[in-house]
Amino acid sequence: MLHVRPVGVSVVSYYIRQGAGQWTGRGAGHLGMQGAVEAGNLRAVLQGRHPVSGRILPEARRTRRRAGWDLVFTAPKSLSLLAASGAYGRRIAGAHQAATAEALSQFEECHLHVRRSSAPGGRSAATGAVAARFDHTRNAGGEPHLHSHLLLANLARDLDGRWWSVGPWWLERTEMDAVYTLALRHHLVARGVELDWRVRPDGLVDVAGVPRAALRATSTRGQEVAAGARYSGRSSDPDRPWRRRAQAAGWEPSAAGPPAARASQGDPDLRVAVTARLALAGSTFGRRDVLVTLAGVPQAHFDAAGARRWTSGFLAGCTPVSSGRVPTWTSKLAESADRRLEATVRDRIEQRARTFAVSEGAGRQQPSERLLCDDPVAVLAGEPHRSAFLAHTAVARECARVWQSAGLTVAVATRHDLDAMRWATLTGIEAFHPSARPGVLFVDQADRMTSGELAVLLGAAPAAKVVMVEGGTSLRLCRPKSRVLEGLGEAVPRLDPGRAPIWERNAAPGAHPAERLLERWTARLEQAPPMAPPLLVGLGMPEILGLNDAARRHLASLGQLSGPELKAHGRRFRAGDTVLAVRAVGPRVPAGTLGKVAAVDTRARTATVRWPDGEATAQPAALARIVHGYATTPRLAARTTAQALVLGSPERVGIERARVLASFSESRHPARQLNREVARTYGPDTWPVQR
Repeated sequence: MLHVRPVGVSVVSYYIRQGAGQWTGRGAGHLGMQGAVEAGNLRAVLQGRHPVSGRILPEARRTRRRAGWDLVFTAPKSLSLLAASGAYGRRIAGAHQAATAEALSQFEECHLHVRRSSAPGGRSAATGAVAARFDHTRNAGGEPHLHSHLLLANLARDLDGRWWSVGPWWLERTEMDAVYTLALRHHLVARGVELDWRVRPDGLVDVAGVPRAALRATSTRGQEVAAGARYSGRSSDPDRPWRRRAQAAGWEPSAAGPPAARASQGDPDLRVAVTARLALAGSTFGRRDVLVTLAGVPQAHFDAAGARRWTSGFLAGCTPVSSGRVPTWTSKLAESADRRLEATVRDRIEQRARTFAVSEGAGRQQPSERLLCDDPVAVLAGEPHRSAFLAHTAVARECARVWQSAGLTVAVATRHDLDAMRWATLTGIEAFHPSARPGVLFVDQADRMTSGELAVLLGAAPAAKVVMVEGGTSLRLCRPKSRVLEGLGEAVPRLDPGRAPIWERNAAPGAHPAERLLERWTARLEQAPPMAPPLLVGLGMPEILGLNDAARRHLASLGQLSGPELKAHGRRFRAGDTVLAVRAVGPRVPAGTLGKVAAVDTRARTATVRWPDGEATAQPAALARIVHGYATTPRLAARTTAQALVLGSPERVGIERARVLASFSESRHPARQLNREVARTYGPDTWPVQR
């Protein structure tokens, strides 16, 4: 697994203390750096200077320059446990280091570019990367954790021998991760370590025979980090009894299991497996998707060059869909699903077997009124990379009442149970079941469904009016996974619900839950202390973004937000904005701290924030840790002392009850099963009140 985070020059002393590092990458060879890493040389390349002469290397000098990135390549936890138990320890470590080198080679061969305005498109090819590798076998708690830190400096040399900043490469991290996974299995086999692999429920691959309980028992440091525990240094007990915990959980090093049959480069079964997985994931796919899917097949193992050859050979047998900067292909299986879905939709449009209009819809302009017309298929649209879930639910709630009063059954098809509960909380529409045969069917996240999935849904509700919801409980994709949705054009009406909720001073009794929540929020806003305003707690990120937007629009209409607007990391801040630290912003501002923006500097891209302990200037890097503080997740609400108003709950809930609600937005919450039982007991609108 690959994790990427930006770093500054200050990290040099930390990594040098962790142990010896090695220079790697062809760019390091151009600078004459080989062997062990010295602190002065590493600090120089991160500053963009030559390690010997000290001169500045990049041709274009920028006011704000990124020093580099930390690429953390992590072996599966089961493999780390196997290596630490004495079985194939050195060979596993060697395979991990070789796989890390293969991933860097893939980056240098395919994705390394320099950023310069004089080149066509602002980028050109580079000859090599400058990186320092630090290999570790334990985590901070002394538990098995085989990983390597690859400190990649923001330096790259073009074909003319000049140095520039590294071009935008971070979008290819999934491909580098796939190459590392394939190369790790390849080098393990080359070193005589034959293991059987299995695919976990989350899609990752682990060594078969290692119990999940043993992995959890030896991952206490990861659990501490997930729980927000602070860490100030290495554990005082580096030899924690992880072996006893693993054995108590059923771990035996000899239980790794016999290896399964390996898939060769020309294995037809491997091609069939990748084709089937791609057809399930999306009807169109590119080179990156093929490589990532190949890494998910447990028996596949290739080095970087072999993975590129296999991917090219696979795409040679597929049908090209488009060419250009990002060419895509499709398969016969995906094409058949597209044809089936298109025929189903066209047949519904032509027959119009059932009329869904409750009243004459001619001349209607409102989204809810247009949706009540007799079109058998309609689309609730949204903006790319955004979610209009509150607007979608407001329209769906209004139309569902009309349809239900006319005797029609309304249902919603979702990808997850938690999403179905969010729809039920905001609209009252129940989850779809094929035996119910609804009269109207909403399809949540239709843009994320393939043609095969959509065809199955339409076949399960043959007489229903179908409303495709783009985005819904998730952010809308730039391009839908089903090409049929793009090709329908004017045959299917697209309804834009706009931005919601619309602010109303006195919400009606049957108003949208978000409108009622905002009305209660404004009533208590004047009574709350300036640094502890009431928090709006959403059930998921789309609701939180919508509530934040509505709250800011209301405050701006009252004149409480003034001055210039600073845009940083996709968010806009003005003087008077309430902000929330989602991660620690310095030693005095832990995660969950509420503050107030006192002033913004658009030229320096900084904001002066008034925290409970005093004012501080948030630099661009610190602004990534700050979000709007009007609405937030239940988990962050539980870490504050502010009053929490939960979306969908008619009364105020306490902080402990907000923690129980965390399962709605945090699927990895440790008490997820307990939360589901509580939800079934009380329901989404009847949470007990903590006085």
